[in-house]
Amino acid sequence: MTEHSGIPLSLRKRVFKLLDKDPLLKPMQICNLIEGITYEQNGEVVTQYKKQWKKEYKSQRGLIRSCPDDVHNVFYKGVLPPNVVRDARSKPLPFGWRLSRSKNKFWLFKSTLGRVRFFETGTVEIFVRKPANLGKCMQLFCDAFTKNYLITDIRVVDQFKAGLMIRFHATYKTGQRLPYMKITTFEDTHRLIFVSGDSTHPDCYEIIKEYSAEVEQARRLFEELRLGLLGGNGDARSKPLGRDYSI
Repeated sequence: MTEHSGIPLSLRKRVFKLLDKDPLLKPMQICNLIEGITYEQNGEVVTQYKKQWKKEYKSQRGLIRSCPDDVHNVFYKGVLPPNVVRDARSKPLPFGWRLSRSKNKFWLFKSTLGRVRFFETGTVEIFVRKPANLGKCMQLFCDAFTKNYLITDIRVVDQFKAGLMIRFHATYKTGQRLPYMKITTFEDTHRLIFVSGDSTHPDCYEIIKEYSAEVEQARRLFEELRLGLLGGNGDARSKPLGRDYSI
Protein backbone atom coordinates (compact mmCIF):
# COMPACT_ATOMS: atom_id res chain seq x y z
CA MET A 1 0.00 0.00 0.00
CA THR A 2 1.68 3.22 -1.19
CA GLU A 3 0.92 6.89 -1.73
CA HIS A 4 0.86 8.48 -5.20
CA SER A 5 4.59 9.22 -4.87
CA GLY A 6 5.35 5.52 -4.42
CA ILE A 7 6.44 5.93 -0.80
CA PRO A 8 4.96 3.20 1.44
CA LEU A 9 2.24 4.38 3.81
CA SER A 10 2.98 4.40 7.51
CA LEU A 11 1.23 1.82 9.68
CA ARG A 12 -0.98 4.54 11.14
CA LYS A 13 -2.15 5.66 7.69
CA ARG A 14 -2.78 2.07 6.62
CA VAL A 15 -4.90 1.47 9.72
CA PHE A 16 -6.85 4.68 9.10
CA LYS A 17 -7.39 3.77 5.45
CA LEU A 18 -8.86 0.38 6.39
CA LEU A 19 -11.11 1.93 9.05
CA ASP A 20 -12.34 4.56 6.58
CA LYS A 21 -13.66 1.69 4.46
CA ASP A 22 -15.01 -0.43 7.34
CA PRO A 23 -15.41 1.25 10.78
CA LEU A 24 -16.32 -2.11 12.39
CA LEU A 25 -12.93 -3.75 11.84
CA LYS A 26 -11.34 -5.03 15.05
CA PRO A 27 -7.57 -4.76 15.75
CA MET A 28 -6.99 -8.46 15.07
CA GLN A 29 -8.80 -8.22 11.72
CA ILE A 30 -6.79 -5.11 10.81
CA CYS A 31 -3.53 -6.93 11.56
CA ASN A 32 -4.61 -9.81 9.34
CA LEU A 33 -5.35 -7.41 6.47
CA ILE A 34 -2.03 -5.56 6.65
CA GLU A 35 0.89 -7.49 5.19
CA GLY A 36 4.00 -7.82 7.31
CA ILE A 37 2.50 -7.36 10.78
CA THR A 38 0.98 -9.73 13.34
CA TYR A 39 -1.52 -9.18 16.12
CA GLU A 40 0.89 -10.58 18.70
CA GLN A 41 3.54 -7.97 17.89
CA ASN A 42 1.45 -5.01 16.71
CA GLY A 43 -1.97 -5.53 18.33
CA GLU A 44 -1.50 -2.89 21.03
CA VAL A 45 -0.28 -0.27 18.56
CA VAL A 46 -3.14 -0.95 16.14
CA THR A 47 -5.61 -0.67 19.02
CA GLN A 48 -4.22 2.76 19.90
CA TYR A 49 -4.42 3.86 16.25
CA LYS A 50 -8.08 2.81 16.13
CA LYS A 51 -8.78 4.92 19.23
CA GLN A 52 -7.06 7.87 17.54
CA TRP A 53 -9.13 7.31 14.39
CA LYS A 54 -12.37 7.41 16.40
CA LYS A 55 -11.41 10.70 18.07
CA GLU A 56 -10.45 12.58 14.91
CA TYR A 57 -13.47 14.90 14.90
CA LYS A 58 -11.71 17.61 12.85
CA SER A 59 -11.08 15.38 9.87
CA GLN A 60 -14.35 13.50 10.49
CA ARG A 61 -12.72 10.20 9.48
CA GLY A 62 -15.21 7.40 8.87
CA LEU A 63 -18.12 9.74 9.54
CA ILE A 64 -21.16 10.33 7.40
CA ARG A 65 -23.29 12.53 9.62
CA SER A 66 -27.04 12.07 9.80
CA CYS A 67 -27.88 15.64 10.82
CA PRO A 68 -26.16 18.85 11.96
CA ASP A 69 -25.73 19.81 15.60
CA ASP A 70 -28.76 22.12 15.67
CA VAL A 71 -31.11 19.15 15.40
CA HIS A 72 -33.04 18.57 18.61
CA ASN A 73 -33.29 14.78 18.39
CA VAL A 74 -31.98 12.11 16.00
CA PHE A 75 -32.17 8.34 16.05
CA TYR A 76 -32.10 5.30 13.80
CA LYS A 77 -35.34 3.34 13.58
CA GLY A 78 -36.15 -0.17 12.37
CA VAL A 79 -38.70 -2.95 12.83
CA LEU A 80 -38.08 -6.61 13.66
CA PRO A 81 -40.33 -9.43 12.31
CA PRO A 82 -43.17 -10.55 14.66
CA ASN A 83 -41.75 -14.06 15.14
CA VAL A 84 -38.36 -12.62 16.18
CA VAL A 85 -40.10 -10.24 18.61
CA ARG A 86 -42.12 -13.05 20.22
CA ASP A 87 -39.02 -15.21 20.58
CA ALA A 88 -36.93 -12.38 22.07
CA ARG A 89 -39.62 -11.18 24.49
CA SER A 90 -40.20 -14.71 25.77
CA LYS A 91 -36.61 -14.89 27.07
CA PRO A 92 -35.44 -13.51 30.43
CA LEU A 93 -33.83 -10.07 30.40
CA PRO A 94 -30.27 -10.64 29.14
CA PHE A 95 -27.18 -8.82 30.39
CA GLY A 96 -27.25 -5.09 29.66
CA TRP A 97 -31.02 -4.90 29.15
CA ARG A 98 -33.60 -3.58 31.61
CA LEU A 99 -37.35 -2.99 31.51
CA SER A 100 -38.47 0.64 31.47
CA ARG A 101 -41.09 2.09 33.80
CA SER A 102 -42.94 3.97 31.08
CA LYS A 103 -46.52 3.20 30.09
CA ASN A 104 -45.51 1.95 26.64
CA LYS A 105 -43.32 -0.83 28.01
CA PHE A 106 -39.98 -1.23 26.27
CA TRP A 107 -36.59 -2.80 26.92
CA LEU A 108 -33.63 -0.47 27.25
CA PHE A 109 -30.01 -1.31 26.42
CA LYS A 110 -27.12 1.09 27.12
CA SER A 111 -23.44 1.00 26.18
CA THR A 112 -20.58 3.39 25.43
CA LEU A 113 -21.85 3.66 21.84
CA GLY A 114 -25.34 4.85 22.84
CA ARG A 115 -28.64 3.25 23.73
CA VAL A 116 -31.32 1.01 22.20
CA ARG A 117 -35.08 0.98 22.87
CA PHE A 118 -36.95 -2.21 21.94
CA PHE A 119 -40.78 -1.95 21.96
CA GLU A 120 -43.35 -4.75 22.12
CA THR A 121 -44.51 -3.78 18.62
CA GLY A 122 -41.10 -4.76 17.25
CA THR A 123 -39.93 -1.19 16.73
CA VAL A 124 -36.27 -0.62 17.58
CA GLU A 125 -34.91 2.89 18.17
CA ILE A 126 -31.11 3.30 18.21
CA PHE A 127 -29.51 6.47 19.57
CA VAL A 128 -25.83 6.62 18.61
CA ARG A 129 -23.33 8.93 20.31
CA LYS A 130 -21.40 11.32 18.08
CA PRO A 131 -19.71 11.04 15.71
CA ALA A 132 -22.60 8.87 14.52
CA ASN A 133 -22.65 6.73 11.40
CA LEU A 134 -24.36 3.63 10.09
CA GLY A 135 -21.45 1.39 11.10
CA LYS A 136 -21.70 2.39 14.76
CA CYS A 137 -25.46 2.04 14.62
CA MET A 138 -25.23 -1.58 13.46
CA GLN A 139 -22.45 -2.30 15.96
CA LEU A 140 -24.72 -1.10 18.76
CA PHE A 141 -27.58 -3.19 17.36
CA CYS A 142 -25.39 -6.31 17.27
CA ASP A 143 -24.09 -5.66 20.80
CA ALA A 144 -27.66 -5.46 22.04
CA PHE A 145 -29.25 -8.33 20.10
CA THR A 146 -26.80 -10.82 18.58
CA LYS A 147 -24.23 -10.95 21.39
CA ASN A 148 -27.07 -11.64 23.84
CA TYR A 149 -28.54 -14.29 21.50
CA LEU A 150 -31.85 -12.44 21.17
CA ILE A 151 -31.23 -12.77 17.41
CA THR A 152 -29.26 -15.71 16.02
CA ASP A 153 -30.21 -15.52 12.32
CA ILE A 154 -27.90 -13.26 10.29
CA ARG A 155 -30.67 -12.85 7.70
CA VAL A 156 -32.75 -10.98 10.29
CA VAL A 157 -29.84 -8.58 10.85
CA ASP A 158 -29.49 -8.00 7.09
CA GLN A 159 -33.23 -7.37 6.71
CA PHE A 160 -33.20 -4.95 9.63
CA LYS A 161 -30.30 -3.00 8.14
CA ALA A 162 -31.97 -2.83 4.72
CA GLY A 163 -35.12 -1.29 6.22
CA LEU A 164 -33.34 1.03 8.67
CA MET A 165 -34.57 4.63 8.76
CA ILE A 166 -33.17 7.82 10.27
CA ARG A 167 -35.65 10.07 12.07
CA PHE A 168 -34.74 13.60 13.12
CA HIS A 169 -36.61 16.34 14.93
CA ALA A 170 -35.32 19.90 14.37
CA THR A 171 -36.57 22.91 16.39
CA TYR A 172 -36.13 26.61 15.55
CA LYS A 173 -36.88 29.18 18.26
CA THR A 174 -38.72 32.40 17.42
CA GLY A 175 -38.64 34.10 20.84
CA GLN A 176 -42.42 34.25 21.15
CA ARG A 177 -45.28 31.82 21.68
CA LEU A 178 -46.71 30.54 18.40
CA PRO A 179 -50.21 29.33 17.53
CA TYR A 180 -50.44 25.54 17.24
CA MET A 181 -50.33 24.18 13.71
CA LYS A 182 -49.41 20.79 12.26
CA ILE A 183 -48.88 20.26 8.51
CA THR A 184 -48.92 16.62 7.38
CA THR A 185 -49.34 17.20 3.64
CA PHE A 186 -45.94 15.64 2.88
CA GLU A 187 -46.00 12.91 5.52
CA ASP A 188 -46.96 10.07 3.18
CA THR A 189 -44.96 11.21 0.15
CA HIS A 190 -41.81 12.66 1.72
CA ARG A 191 -42.01 11.50 5.37
CA LEU A 192 -41.97 15.16 6.39
CA ILE A 193 -44.05 16.95 9.08
CA PHE A 194 -44.11 20.65 10.01
CA VAL A 195 -45.27 21.73 13.49
CA SER A 196 -45.47 25.05 15.31
CA GLY A 197 -46.45 26.03 18.85
CA ASP A 198 -47.00 22.56 20.34
CA SER A 199 -46.97 22.00 24.11
CA THR A 200 -43.36 20.75 24.25
CA HIS A 201 -41.92 23.61 22.16
CA PRO A 202 -44.46 26.48 22.27
CA ASP A 203 -42.01 29.06 20.84
CA CYS A 204 -40.56 26.91 18.05
CA TYR A 205 -41.10 25.87 14.48
CA GLU A 206 -40.41 22.14 14.18
CA ILE A 207 -39.45 19.87 11.30
CA ILE A 208 -39.78 16.10 11.70
CA LYS A 209 -38.21 14.04 8.93
CA GLU A 210 -37.62 10.33 8.30
CA TYR A 211 -35.44 8.90 5.53
CA SER A 212 -33.63 5.70 4.62
CA ALA A 213 -30.30 5.04 6.33
CA GLU A 214 -28.94 3.85 2.98
CA VAL A 215 -28.68 7.52 2.05
CA GLU A 216 -25.61 7.64 4.30
CA GLN A 217 -23.89 4.95 2.26
CA ALA A 218 -24.76 6.75 -0.98
CA ARG A 219 -23.27 9.98 0.38
CA ARG A 220 -20.07 8.17 1.37
CA LEU A 221 -19.71 6.59 -2.08
CA PHE A 222 -20.39 9.93 -3.77
CA GLU A 223 -17.73 11.66 -1.64
CA GLU A 224 -15.16 8.96 -2.41
CA LEU A 225 -15.98 9.21 -6.12
CA ARG A 226 -15.67 13.00 -6.04
CA LEU A 227 -12.27 12.85 -4.35
CA GLY A 228 -11.15 10.20 -6.83
CA LEU A 229 -12.14 12.33 -9.83
CA LEU A 230 -10.34 15.33 -8.35
CA GLY A 231 -7.23 13.29 -7.67
CA GLY A 232 -7.61 13.86 -3.94
CA ASN A 233 -5.69 11.81 -1.38
CA GLY A 234 -6.22 11.21 2.32
CA ASP A 235 -5.33 14.85 3.08
CA ALA A 236 -8.39 16.01 1.17
CA ARG A 237 -10.54 14.97 4.12
CA SER A 238 -8.77 17.27 6.53
CA LYS A 239 -11.35 20.01 6.01
CA PRO A 240 -14.01 19.92 8.75
CA LEU A 241 -17.49 18.94 7.60
CA GLY A 242 -19.25 21.13 10.13
CA ARG A 243 -21.01 20.39 13.39
CA ASP A 244 -22.45 17.08 14.42
CA TYR A 245 -25.18 16.14 16.89
CA SER A 246 -25.10 14.33 20.18
CA ILE A 247 -27.72 12.60 22.31
